[in-house]
Amino acid sequence: MTVHTNRIPGPHCITPQAWRAMMRPRELTLPFSQGRFPFMILPKEIRDLIYQELLVADIPLQLINDRPLWPDLYGPPGKQLHSTILRLSKQVHYEASRVLYGNNTFYVSIDGGAVGSVEVVYTEDGTEIPLPPSVRRYIPLLRQVVIYSGVPSRCMTKLRCQWLLGLIELDIKQLFFFAMLFPNWQTFRMNEQLCEYWLTPVNGREIRQKHVWFPVKELGKMACAWWLVMKPQDGQRGNGFVSDGDEVVL
Repeated sequence: MTVHTNRIPGPHCITPQAWRAMMRPRELTLPFSQGRFPFMILPKEIRDLIYQELLVADIPLQLINDRPLWPDLYGPPGKQLHSTILRLSKQVHYEASRVLYGNNTFYVSIDGGAVGSVEVVYTEDGTEIPLPPSVRRYIPLLRQVVIYSGVPSRCMTKLRCQWLLGLIELDIKQLFFFAMLFPNWQTFRMNEQLCEYWLTPVNGREIRQKHVWFPVKELGKMACAWWLVMKPQDGQRGNGFVSDGDEVVL
């Protein structure tokens, strides 16, 4: 606490601005000129909160191979991202990019035969959507990933998932949340049995309580269906659902 020893005039004889200046400790005064704010003077914890507010969406962000579909430009409506802050400075870019790519959940679609060559995608009504530039240099920052295994009766072993994600230079060992959806119940059950050593079943409604998730109106099946979620790896923080030796409660 700062103790003021000088006699402070009553509020009737001083302006509100001067009163606040006298009552506020000198070390809290931020030296900025009109029209500019010294953002980097703020503590790192406060800057991270600002990045979180500006750059973290309330639905999963979509990644087509290594190209993004930002929610404020395409697809189901979500929280608008204010990515212009990444252009403020090199230091801000370094800090903010780790929040943008590390704190969002990404729905990743990977075509093994077309990585690096897909330039456009098409909506259900045939509308052509040009994809933004590649974000491959930032992909190693991803920490939360979901994918859709759309081929019936395909077993998604850990080795196959590592190979698939490796096509876009994403290391599954760096993820603390990884989930897969399957095209039908039979494929889900087959993978549940064959991959129980590294995946555990979780309902989409339960995932929604712990992670941002797909909007029910636009993507009801993906929002509420059964998913297989990666179990925590050695030396890694948990995914919020199950740890080794725990019983899965669904």
